[in-house]
Amino acid sequence: MALSRAFPIYKEVISFTLNSGIAVSVLPLIKLKEEKDMNGSCILNDFRFKLAQAIALENAKNKMPEPLAISPWMAMSLLQKAIRRGHIQWALAAAVTLLDVSPDRLWRRLCVTAYEDIGIADLDLVAYVSVSLKGKTVRKELGGEWSVANHLIQRMCAAPKCRAADDLMIVAERASQLDQQRFDMTFISAIHEAKGLPNPTNTKLIKATLRGIQRAHGVPQNQVSPLLVEDLTHIICLMGNDVKSLRNKALLLIGFAGGLRRSELVALDRDDIEVARQGIIVTIRRSKTDQLGEGRRIGIPNARGPHCPALSLEKWLQRIPDSPGPIFRPVTKAGQIRDTRLSTEAIAKIVKGAVTLIGLDSASYSGHSLRAGLATSAAMHGVSTIAIRRQTGHASDSMLARYVRSGELFMNNAVGALL
Repeated sequence: MALSRAFPIYKEVISFTLNSGIAVSVLPLIKLKEEKDMNGSCILNDFRFKLAQAIALENAKNKMPEPLAISPWMAMSLLQKAIRRGHIQWALAAAVTLLDVSPDRLWRRLCVTAYEDIGIADLDLVAYVSVSLKGKTVRKELGGEWSVANHLIQRMCAAPKCRAADDLMIVAERASQLDQQRFDMTFISAIHEAKGLPNPTNTKLIKATLRGIQRAHGVPQNQVSPLLVEDLTHIICLMGNDVKSLRNKALLLIGFAGGLRRSELVALDRDDIEVARQGIIVTIRRSKTDQLGEGRRIGIPNARGPHCPALSLEKWLQRIPDSPGPIFRPVTKAGQIRDTRLSTEAIAKIVKGAVTLIGLDSASYSGHSLRAGLATSAAMHGVSTIAIRRQTGHASDSMLARYVRSGELFMNNAVGALL
């Protein structure tokens, strides 16, 4: 019986092989707090010893019931449902049926049931079930097939149940890109912490489940193409001087130079802009990583030529009322400027429309391409991550790393020195 072949998603959680004690389940590691002085075999043996003691201490053994006249598939289904509902006698009868016709199916189903229905509610019990899968020889040493099955099934029927890990796998089967699971995990974590309850998402079983899902269903993270500085300056030179073009030039240059998110860009008001000798100072009053609204200020220096962000913004501000209100506003086909605020969806349309001017595929670009373009272009020109983060507001280097890696792919490239 090869559990990892029969149930590939469980491979991360129950990673030991059935014919050797070298690899070890993650579950015993949890309870023993990953003691580094113990190898896998010692950890399994510790749970094996405790299981043997528990079976030996039972004063009276249940009489083995008669096998049921049902198929092995029906017996496996009955076994899991009976354990789930706490019906000991039905669970034991189903176990005897499987022992009589297909013992391997019994132990495999017990393992699945322990993981799916008990899970993080009783990690010790899941570990004991894992130990019982080590083979006939181990179960014989523990007291025999029936004694082990009887002991485990009674404990499983009485144990609390938690299907959190199994629910993650079901979602993964339906949505392989894992985005929804990550969102759900964040939401569940926030709710539990807000109510002062233990956070189930921090348990190692759940984390191991997510790793198993990632291995079975993971796909590369979908990233939009960055709008690099060379492409942006080319685009600006091709744009006209009508009202909508003036707005779009200012939007593209301020979004790029500030490394702004779409939400930050559309939230800018006239009061958020301060003119300085060296350029302009932009105040970001609220952002994704600043939900409390503490705000931050970034500097956008003057530049030479038509791609100067400060000059482009000045030209656009001359077209809108000199009063408090949003900077970037919708413009009708007739060139009329509305008083409302531009939407975040409109940012993406503007970026996509701009890249088509120089023959780029608009499907690869979005509103985030401006922010990604600054980070990537800066990395390509050797700007330090500290300086990039100061402009973009990234919380850590790890959040910035994917842009830096993209920007440095051809810097000091080993192949470039050879060809």
